Order: sequence, then C-alpha cells, then structure tokens
Amino acid sequence: MRIAFVGLSSPSGYFYDHKKKLFKNSEWKWNPVLESPIGISTLYDEIWFFHEALCPYSMRKENYVKFLNYESDFCDKIKEIQPYFTFNTSFESQLTENLLNINYNSNNSLREVITNITGLDLSKYPFDNHSHTIKFPNGIEAYGDCWRLSNVGIDLLVKEKLIQLNPSHSIELITNSYTTQCFSNVQLRYNNEIEIKTSHKILIKRIPEIHRIEGPILNRIDILRENKYVGDFRDKVSNSKYDYNTEEVDQIVSKIEIEFENYRNEILLNKHREASVFSSISSTVMWLAEKLTSKVPIKKIADFVGTFETRRMNWAAFMAELEQSKNK
Repeated sequence: MRIAFVGLSSPSGYFYDHKKKLFKNSEWKWNPVLESPIGISTLYDEIWFFHEALCPYSMRKENYVKFLNYESDFCDKIKEIQPYFTFNTSFESQLTENLLNINYNSNNSLREVITNITGLDLSKYPFDNHSHTIKFPNGIEAYGDCWRLSNVGIDLLVKEKLIQLNPSHSIELITNSYTTQCFSNVQLRYNNEIEIKTSHKILIKRIPEIHRIEGPILNRIDILRENKYVGDFRDKVSNSKYDYNTEEVDQIVSKIEIEFENYRNEILLNKHREASVFSSISSTVMWLAEKLTSKVPIKKIADFVGTFETRRMNWAAFMAELEQSKNK
C-alpha cells in the first residue's frame, strides 16, 4: 500500500477564520492549503495526516483519509522523538548538514503560491504560512509551518516511526513548492512533487476541481480512485521522469498527452481498417474456424497476441474513461 504522509511541513499555507464563521464545525480557526490535492488523492491508496488540524476541512470525511493523532500506538511511538519538537540547536545543525535551507524569499510569494493553488481572491480572506499551536493527546505541541526546516526534520523522523509501525507500507512525506528545495542536493524519495503535479495537471483537464476556502471540492474523486486502471496510471506517472528523461512537469505532461493521443488515434485507425475488411474475410474466417481441431478459439489467439501491448498502455484507458465520464 502506498501512503501519503502529510506532516507539519506539508501544507503550503493556512486560511484563517478567527470568528469561526466559515469553519463552524471545526475545532481550529485555520484551514490548511495543500498543493495538487487531486494528484495526491489519486496517486496514493491512503492519506495519513499527522494531525486532523493539518487536513483541509473539505477532505476530513473522505474514506481514504486517516488522522494519526487518534492512533494510540502512533502517539506512544512519537514520544521517542519529543525533544525535537522544541528548539534544538544540534538538531538544526544536523539538518543543515544534510538538507538545504528553505529560501522562501527567492520562491514565489505566499500570496502567489496560494492563489495558484486555489484560484481564490485572497483580498477577501486572511492567510499565513503557519498554523497556531497543535496539541497531541500525548502532551506534544507543535505547529504547522513549511518555512521551518526543523518541521521538515521532524516530519522525516515521524515518517521513520510510521515505517517501523507499518513495515509493509510504502510511506512518503508530501512536499510542496517550498520544502522541495530542501532535497535538491540529495537523492531522497521524499521529493515526490514531480509525480503529484504531473498527475494533477493531467487529471484537472478531465475532472474539474473547485477550490473554496474550506478546501478542495473533489466531487468525482471516487471515479478516479475506483477505476480498474488507476494502478497503471500511477505506474505511468511514477516512471515518466525516467521514461522521458526530464524533471520538467510541463514537459512530462505534454509527452504523456501526446502518447495518449497517438495511441488513441492508432486504435481508431486499426478499428477502422478491421471494419473495412471484415465483410470480405468473414466467410473465410468462419470456414477456417470450423476446420480447426484445436480447442483454443481463434479470437483467444488474436487476443493473446495483443495482450502485452494492451497491458502496457492500460494507463491510457484510465484517461479515456475519465474523459468519457466527463461527457455523460
């Protein structure tokens, strides 16, 4: 099972509702903003949030979402790293030796990042790069902030504890436009931003995503997650930067779209050719079928010949079915 872990450093920012007019049923006065939520929801089997307060309000009832602050075994386990949740000079020094600092001034401004994610008019809503204090049942206190390198370090430690508790799962820390910078000088699997954004850009054309201050409205996410070809699509996206030898998301998306269109056109042309010659060969085929002594039907032999190519392109069937469902 592939798990997305959303930690203290994962949200890109937070909307605030100090008077609690918008998030009336929420315990907290802020609402996290996740980059590419449709991409995350499609690429991963489940999304595990370090704390419910780090999950967008609109996603909290999704059946593939889990909140770790309600898991007693997990809360007991992270007590082992409790000292790192307070300022620790040696911890900070160790992080800077292995990770690059987050230079948020050279990146897009927070306003630009959140606007690009949500498309909302931010003049109407207060927002910030951090949450207020988040309290865990075991007495640990923290706060979400993707501009703090220490939060990235804590999330990596928490991820290791999760792996110890769930050794059979593949667990990945979700990064964003800011925290991705930390891993640009090291070969780590934590930088999954390319996959997530690639998935998001392909899917957003076929499954429109509405963003409100409450979070993303993923009305048709079940269509994606329950599709029988979703695993093939995940594999295609995961391997695309190697298949196309590039890490530029727009280039990867363009190449996948071109490959998809070419394959679809090839199928259409082949079907057309089959239809045009069917009438002239149908009688011959029927005569041969009667004469064959083999127990294997001709159609099964023909199907077997095309099996490998068909399976290799199953990801294209996933995209095609989404387009078809959109037009219903």
